[in-house]
Amino acid sequence: MARAMAAAAAGSALVGAAVLWRHQPALFKTGLAVLGLMALGFALAKARTERVRAPVVAHELEAVMLEGRLLEIRGGNDGNARLIIRPSYVERLRKDEVPEKVRLSYRYETENLSPGDRLRVRASLMPPPEPVSPDGFDFARQSWFDRIGALGFTYGRVEVVGSAAELGLTGQLQTRITQIRADIAHRMRLAIDGPAGPLAAALITGDRSGIAPQHLQNLRDASLAHLLAISGLHMGLAGWALYSLVRGGLALWPGAALRLPIKKIAAGTGLFGATIYLILSGAPISAQRAYIMLALVLIAIILDRPAFTLRMVAIAATVILILQPESLLEAGFQMSFAACTGLVAAYEARRQWNAQRLRSGKLMWQRSPGLMSRAFAYLRGLLLTSLLAGLATAPFAAYHFNQFANYGLIANILAVPMMAFVIMPLGVLALIAMPFGGDGVFLKGMGLGIDYVLAVAAEVASWPVAVSHVSVWPSWTFALVVIGGLWLCLWQRVWRIGGVVVLGAGVLFGRMASPPDLVIDREAENIAVLSSEGALVVMSKRKRFTADSWSRQSGQGPEYHPPDGEEFACDVLGCVYEEADRPIVAFVADGRAFEDDCLSADILVSTQSVPHGCDGPTLIVDPRDVRENGSYAIWFDKDGYRVRTAASVRGHRPWVTSTTRRSSSSG
Repeated sequence: MARAMAAAAAGSALVGAAVLWRHQPALFKTGLAVLGLMALGFALAKARTERVRAPVVAHELEAVMLEGRLLEIRGGNDGNARLIIRPSYVERLRKDEVPEKVRLSYRYETENLSPGDRLRVRASLMPPPEPVSPDGFDFARQSWFDRIGALGFTYGRVEVVGSAAELGLTGQLQTRITQIRADIAHRMRLAIDGPAGPLAAALITGDRSGIAPQHLQNLRDASLAHLLAISGLHMGLAGWALYSLVRGGLALWPGAALRLPIKKIAAGTGLFGATIYLILSGAPISAQRAYIMLALVLIAIILDRPAFTLRMVAIAATVILILQPESLLEAGFQMSFAACTGLVAAYEARRQWNAQRLRSGKLMWQRSPGLMSRAFAYLRGLLLTSLLAGLATAPFAAYHFNQFANYGLIANILAVPMMAFVIMPLGVLALIAMPFGGDGVFLKGMGLGIDYVLAVAAEVASWPVAVSHVSVWPSWTFALVVIGGLWLCLWQRVWRIGGVVVLGAGVLFGRMASPPDLVIDREAENIAVLSSEGALVVMSKRKRFTADSWSRQSGQGPEYHPPDGEEFACDVLGCVYEEADRPIVAFVADGRAFEDDCLSADILVSTQSVPHGCDGPTLIVDPRDVRENGSYAIWFDKDGYRVRTAASVRGHRPWVTSTTRRSSSSG
């Protein structure tokens, strides 16, 4: 039957293609080009997946001796660092089973460690974890593309048994760049007092590990977290500052101004400075996008060619997706390009509208504005930019982070000018002066500006209803948002307004979606129930990350605590959640509870294999089930249960290292 349906579909496609070729050749060629680009995209994604393929540990390894090369130190010297190591030897693993990279938590000072050192340490290793819920973040996928095959922690201090001098020229160069980034971040943390130091290091080097969780949460709640990204604001200041400085300096020299193409020389210098900044920042997606667009503008100046803004966005996205196709599904890529595309499309539409008004005589040329008019124009532009960027990224924040920042416009108006005119210019000057030891005064000023931004974030985040939390959106509603947004931004005619309808429908259906009534973690060791009143009741808070993730995805926000009286009834044998007119959920921690729970429970979750003859529950989840399916999300309905598993979402991918997964089913 399946072969017959496939043959019929193929025949229908061929007939349709023949009709198009006969009557609509242009449409046929367009469709053929789209199919070709789709095939190329899938081929690039597959090639990238295979190119980064590296061993992943299959199970937990306790207290094994590990030896390898230190690649990077994430975090400061406060005893809360993460070491990225390329191991050459791992006890109890064959050579072909040794991961390309491992990430180890390290509780000791790192002052005596440098990238490139060869280390020996005893550590526990485990595979990168699966999602804590079917729609949760897949850390194993991210680790696969970062070539990190194991996570873990060390037993005691590491032993340095070799230095970077043992590496070749390329290895020493990479190590030197990493060390320079680490030195700059360390210097900023030392020179700038208080919480501003780690944030300054994040702005310049991209290392956010030292930022206190509370400050990071305040920035998110105030819609200012985008300031931490190495984005167009930072890259533009770095490149254009050098461009303006070189061009202005050469213009003061009559011989150079009359004989040399100082504009092109300045553009080349700005491009060089932006390249250095990209390297120092660690080249995250937002920095790559900003760098490519800035480079296109500067190269256009050198070649005496105009730059097309929306085309620049498309070129930047294409280059990144060719090199890193996996970034398409990452929040950083999506939010960065959503904001950029929305802003560029809006300003292009405004420019076209003004051009039409000018041609029709409804808009007359104005004389040069005065100081007050310029200040008002800047404030108006800042308001419009903040509003557009906030609207463009809000659906993505809801989908990925389950929240809206309600006062983001106010916070951006207060904070962005400080970032643009004080913090980043002083940061660029500090970088230039740092090799000569003259960066202190610039860093102090930078720290004062960051203190102001943190104060704005804390104040706005403390306002009533600063954040609206939303539950997990289905993927199809998010797809509607993306399609509607692209339709609105890319079309030039009046029918672009239709994108608003599609986008609005995606947001509406996303907000109407119901979170799961029951969530089971990936080890069947913890569960959470959404009560009939909408309160999430988590059985165990020992796994803080899991509990907070479930709270966020249910629309309660992180660290949510249910009202008194809504909790599991627990004893040494297990726990039971019972509510009127709803299924009874039992959790078994000790096999002695099976006798009672198999008779009374509608849904049974167990840390032990459930014995034969337990026929009372209509749904049973035990260790064998979670080994095959991962975490569970379950919705109660009149006909039984609708079940969604992590395995059904993740599919059969190289980073899915568990046994063969079963698809989701209904009970």
